[in-house]
Amino acid sequence: MVSPSRLEQRGNPILPPFMIADRGKSTGSRCSPERTTKDSMIGLIGPPDSIERCLRAARSLGVEDQLVPREYHELDEVPDLTAELDLACPVVLFTGTVPYTVTRGLREWKGHHEYIAYTAGDLYHALIQILVDTNGEAPPLSVDKVGIPDVEAMFDDIPFPAPVFVEAPTDDQIDVDAIAASHLANLESGRASAAVTCLSAVHERLSASGAPSRRIQHSMPTLKTAISRAILLSQVSVTESTQVAVGAIVLGDELDEQTRSQSRTILSSFAEKLRGSFVPASNDRYFVYTTRGALEDAADRASLGQTSPFDELSALKGKVRVSFGIGSSVAAAEELALRGIPYAASSGHPLIYGNDGSISMIGLESSGVTPDRALPQIGIGPLSFRRLSRALHQLDVSRVTANDLANAYGVTARSARRILRRLNSIGVAIDVDETSGGMRGRPKTIYRIDLDRLLELSRPNSAGDSSKA
Repeated sequence: MVSPSRLEQRGNPILPPFMIADRGKSTGSRCSPERTTKDSMIGLIGPPDSIERCLRAARSLGVEDQLVPREYHELDEVPDLTAELDLACPVVLFTGTVPYTVTRGLREWKGHHEYIAYTAGDLYHALIQILVDTNGEAPPLSVDKVGIPDVEAMFDDIPFPAPVFVEAPTDDQIDVDAIAASHLANLESGRASAAVTCLSAVHERLSASGAPSRRIQHSMPTLKTAISRAILLSQVSVTESTQVAVGAIVLGDELDEQTRSQSRTILSSFAEKLRGSFVPASNDRYFVYTTRGALEDAADRASLGQTSPFDELSALKGKVRVSFGIGSSVAAAEELALRGIPYAASSGHPLIYGNDGSISMIGLESSGVTPDRALPQIGIGPLSFRRLSRALHQLDVSRVTANDLANAYGVTARSARRILRRLNSIGVAIDVDETSGGMRGRPKTIYRIDLDRLLELSRPNSAGDSSKA
């Protein structure tokens, strides 16, 4: 591992200093928190050139001190760097899909891992540089598909010759030598005049062999957005449940000026009671960032007729559209929340828009789930029960690990272990085996899930005798 020592020689401590006092003046940026603590540090992993660009973007946002950068030169360095940062940071941000893919599934990571996706804008910027280099002539290109979703469709809209594509691997094994060799074969055969890749290792190999190559790099707007989202995520990831929930709030045109002037105070109070943050996006649109656990607790309380943060919205009923999305990343949750806005407008009720297209009206019985359908023995309300039941039905219930449940249920492995222990305490999950899986880290307990027992305990008016095995 060469990166940590290189960084320390440049004056970077293992954990850079973080601000514990008010920053003072607000920059108006969505990513500029008023305070920074060690809980909101962001681990950053990428090749040297990507790390340098990320630090420049963070510096322009005034949040460079919140990043803990680690460079790698070869992909086999990534797991150890990830293990180091995962212990110290609630969020680890990879500069591309490739290093993220390398670590996925290696072990039960403690923190939340995100990657910076390459966009069409990033590709187009690289193509413009190629046009500058060739005096406006668009050459045939060899383009690898690794890390760039829908790259083929992107070329449909631009006046370049149809490129030769280097296929991405079908599994999680990234062989940079094989990808570089495929580019070289395309260049030597005359099918392409230059190679385009987002992988720094591939670009370095091609450049070392004298092959014309252009490296796709993230644009500054892409990096700033990713860093902003990572910081927001880190602020909600300090709770047990690290999956993020985002609420999109749109003020209705029918709001009078007096109500509109009061709405920000009401919505700010709503976000505070959801243990989240309130971010204005425009004059009539706002976002609330919180955790899945806080949202579902509030929704369950509303469904049971109990005091809930959603009571704050009563003064704006029919005049504001509220839709929540829950996802494995801030971007995914935001997208789902915005998808639900038309349904919130037509129903007049706040809702949760699921990634499977399901809609849960908050405060109403929906999708066949009654307020009593829950597991009060272990503190699971109706919305949580429905999601848990759906997740378990996706799995082989004879052998379920925390990682299995985490992936199906949409929570961290830590939260999944806690849920399995609770299910074990009421006789729903029975530990049947333990395995290390050949990896470093804690052994994995394997459970058998008794779905009949689960349904029996969740029936309305069930006695809930947890002693029954």
